[in-house]
Amino acid sequence: MDENANALDAVRSAVAAYDVALRADDLDAVGVWFDEAPTTTRFGQGGAVRGATEIDAMRRRQAPGMARGRVDGRADIWLLAPGAVVATLEFTRPDGSQGLRTQVWRLTEDGWRISHAHLSIIE
Repeated sequence: MDENANALDAVRSAVAAYDVALRADDLDAVGVWFDEAPTTTRFGQGGAVRGATEIDAMRRRQAPGMARGRVDGRADIWLLAPGAVVATLEFTRPDGSQGLRTQVWRLTEDGWRISHAHLSIIE
């Protein structure tokens, strides 16, 4: 298996582990997946949030269970450059609203971590 395929497989596994933690409201486990760099960003409900500490604080202010019952749709994951992978994911919430997620994953000393996330809900 080549280096690019290994990177894509690693990020697919990381996305799956992140989603398991998200659905379980395991905020400690969710937070592990965000890069500790101050340039890490999350855009979506809650506005623009910068840095892993602020992202964690924003998540802890949100109502629990937001990802429970979500049904995943299409997921595309591709290599942008060595050490950089993009994942785009579609999902449906139990209330029928559609969601779109984009994550930029970066290879860090700690493994693959989210350096940017963007969430949109289409109502």
